[in-house]
Amino acid sequence: VSGDGISNIPGEEIWKTEIELQLGERAMVDDGRLEVTLLRVGVDEASLMVEGQSGAREESVRTGPEGSLQIPPYEIRLLEVGIDDSARLQIRRQWGEYR
Repeated sequence: VSGDGISNIPGEEIWKTEIELQLGERAMVDDGRLEVTLLRVGVDEASLMVEGQSGAREESVRTGPEGSLQIPPYEIRLLEVGIDDSARLQIRRQWGEYR
């Protein structure tokens, strides 16, 4: 969020958080509006079960700027894969696409 606060521009970041998951572990984000379960990990990618307003689906994310997953109003990025089959993810919520 900018120093001036939220300006209600679509795509503007409202908040972001980081989570670390082990295989099979589930995290509930944004008061339970988004659930993320880690299914598999690779060298630079992770498979997730993502459950939100639009239902549940399996998705993959990769490290790097092109590997993010867009599930409006959320963006999920893979920050790193651990040697212990864990994954650290960043989840951003954006303005203008969800109430």
